Amino acid sequence: EGLSPVIRIGKDNPPVKMHGLIVDYDNRATTADRLRELSDHPPCEWLPAYGSVSFRKGAKLYWLFEKPIPVSPGVQVKKFLERLFKELRLNQWLAGYDAGATANIGQYYDIGKEFVAIGGAPIKHAVLAHWAWEATRDAVLWTDSKRYDIPIDEVAREMQERFPGRWPGRFVEGARGVRFWDPAADNPTGAQVRRDGMTCYTGDRAFMSWADIFGSAFVSRFAATKTSELLDNTYYDGKRYYAKVPDEEGGHYVAWDKADFSQYLKVKGFDPVRGKGKTCSELDEAEIAIKSQRLVDYAKKLVHFPRGLVQWRGKKYLNIGAPEPIKPAPRKDTKMSWSDGEQYFPYIKSFMDVFFTDDKGEDELNQRAFLFAWLKRFYEGGLSLTPTQGQVVIIAGHPNKGKSFFCEGIVGGLMGGCEEGTSYLVDNVRWTEDVAESPVMYVGDSRAAEDHRASTAFSNQLKRIVANATLRSAQKFTKETDVPWYGRIMISCNLDAESLNILPNLEISNRDKVLMFKTSSVQFPFPERRKSEELLKKELPFFARFLLDWDLPECVKSQMTRFGIEKFQHPELMEAASTQGSTGILLDYLLSFLKADAAAAGHQRKCWIGTSAELYKVLAESDQQFGKELRTVRSFQTCLGQLKNRGVLRIDEEKPPRHGSNAAKVKKWVIWHPELEEES
Repeated sequence: EGLSPVIRIGKDNPPVKMHGLIVDYDNRATTADRLRELSDHPPCEWLPAYGSVSFRKGAKLYWLFEKPIPVSPGVQVKKFLERLFKELRLNQWLAGYDAGATANIGQYYDIGKEFVAIGGAPIKHAVLAHWAWEATRDAVLWTDSKRYDIPIDEVAREMQERFPGRWPGRFVEGARGVRFWDPAADNPTGAQVRRDGMTCYTGDRAFMSWADIFGSAFVSRFAATKTSELLDNTYYDGKRYYAKVPDEEGGHYVAWDKADFSQYLKVKGFDPVRGKGKTCSELDEAEIAIKSQRLVDYAKKLVHFPRGLVQWRGKKYLNIGAPEPIKPAPRKDTKMSWSDGEQYFPYIKSFMDVFFTDDKGEDELNQRAFLFAWLKRFYEGGLSLTPTQGQVVIIAGHPNKGKSFFCEGIVGGLMGGCEEGTSYLVDNVRWTEDVAESPVMYVGDSRAAEDHRASTAFSNQLKRIVANATLRSAQKFTKETDVPWYGRIMISCNLDAESLNILPNLEISNRDKVLMFKTSSVQFPFPERRKSEELLKKELPFFARFLLDWDLPECVKSQMTRFGIEKFQHPELMEAASTQGSTGILLDYLLSFLKADAAAAGHQRKCWIGTSAELYKVLAESDQQFGKELRTVRSFQTCLGQLKNRGVLRIDEEKPPRHGSNAAKVKKWVIWHPELEEES
């Protein structure tokens, strides 16, 4: 039956009710007797009510319905007819089943010349309703439903506000009740709740979408919600999409290429099919919205910054989530003290108690206090996601004294990770993304720079990173860029002369950026590696709580430095740094030269005066090896300036006058003979 029952069914008069089913069989050998015999061995329990023989000896079978059942053209009626085919086994009654005619719900038939009663009773309405529900339960009947994500509880709330008392039971998917929107409806099971609307078993509509029932204003609220939720949690960097996926830590970002992201949007309910009269699909619109509204310059793991959008130096960075510090143990009633470590972190405490002690078992220089102050500042900034700058830490000591254990195990474990930095700082490898994403960059017992230029580059690199809090993040097939880096550089080395060559140049501008510690000679009894890792995992949260509760001693506080704590350089390491590398080599040559120069003058000349070029020439002529160590006057002049700043020798500068006859003369150096300096 069409929308208008007196007009033929067609495009302008779609079917709305189904009173029964007519099935055509083109076998050209049907007789009335053959039709009567169908009731003897039926292929299913649902006998047709009638049969007829067509003029061409074909046949038609007629199933009647107890009550008309509503249908809708398109997906609903197609799925319902498929279910009828399955339940009634339409292709097993007679040969020549015409599937095309059955699928055409608007098909008109010639009754034929012989009409036979087969005896089937009308199919119960409840059975038909069950078939209709099962056939369409997982189908999409509302074509725009993918544009909206409407929770059933929101529908229930709207229904109660607009139609109070019309649905007495629970309003959940699959529940049956009255057609609540129709004031004339009274069948208590005439409709059934779907995700996208209501399946109807009475009335003139087989399906009513939420838009049909509540109007576009209601459903449009959820279209905005779905799109806004997508935009709030998705970014695009010009190459990949980044979608925030929930987890226990509040969500992390997953990178998708276009194909994978399109699949992700489909799962999220965005329709990939272009609607009639439209130039793009809902899915296309979502992708364009992300590209235009959520474009970022770079997507990187930014150490100890909040996840999500970060503005830095005028550019937009998406922090997709770098490692974070471990969470501290809960606060106690009183502050956790170092002595509490015997109960809460005995492994860490027993190690740190001997890490810096001298032969008397004392830490006379308070090395542990300076190191803990540095670590406390690092941890507090990382934990609060408000990172701060911090000095390079150098730990020197004999082998197997726990230098790597402290840097990698304790500091790396506490802060969220530790990455080997030798390739970047020493070998100058270009690919740096790993270290840029790590809270700790560790150079462990590495070889030193091979010449003055490399040593200077190494020292300048440390100085630049600490001062600027910036690293270059580069990796194959990704966009290269500078990123903010508030991690820490840690270096460990042995005490032999070759190992100590890794110590950076410590001219005055560098001294506040480097902390240098020397370990004790005590051999700590480390357990096997797996046991050690288990102990650290258990104890680090309590050690973190101690650091948060610990009050800085006055001796380590500083108001004059951006790093919050006073600089500390162990005297022995400071002396070694002054005599290592190219500067140390120059010092050896200068001492030999000054001794010879004083002897040549009968120990009557207290100083040598000349330009850097003149001094370089004298030293190079005195020893051919000197020119190989310091190959240019410029590098020689740099080392000479560093010696002056360190105060190892008394070196003064005689700057030329700015005007007059001597204006063109260059600066001269005044280098005092060490043994005669006190007499000056």
